[in-house]
Amino acid sequence: MTMDSIQTLEEAIDDALATIRGANVNAIVTWIRLHYRRIFDENLETLGAEGLAARVRARRKVRAPEEEDRSSFNLCLDFGLPNMNLDSEISIPQDEDNPLYGPCEWKEPDDATLCEVRKHAEFLRIQGKSMFDRADSWDRLCKAAEYYADGNDSLTIGELRRRARRSTEQS
Repeated sequence: MTMDSIQTLEEAIDDALATIRGANVNAIVTWIRLHYRRIFDENLETLGAEGLAARVRARRKVRAPEEEDRSSFNLCLDFGLPNMNLDSEISIPQDEDNPLYGPCEWKEPDDATLCEVRKHAEFLRIQGKSMFDRADSWDRLCKAAEYYADGNDSLTIGELRRRARRSTEQS
């Protein structure tokens, strides 16, 4: 895939997002396939590889709980610890400047060094903080928007934004 085709694919995605705002991912994909068939076909191999990579990541996240329980139990038992919630595979960030969104290497705990296990633990802390910060930001937005809701939780954020703007214009 050339930079031109990447840019064109990105433009097709942007067009879809702007045209069918709020649609779910499957609807957006269908729209792109219908309206940008040539671009979709030209990038099919890359899209397939990216899709497969996404499926692998998703599959890793939903490993069988009994497998993780067994793995965790055995790890803890060997070190004289009570059973704890441990991953059956660990992710080791490869880009220290971008640990949250950069590439990761995956290993089973038995194959990882102490340093790599520490990196995994730090990665989990960074992920957790990122999720907490985003949730906190949404909570703060809700609190600010409540002022314009007059006790009505069923109003959309868009409507509350319009009310906030009107209130500012009238001031």
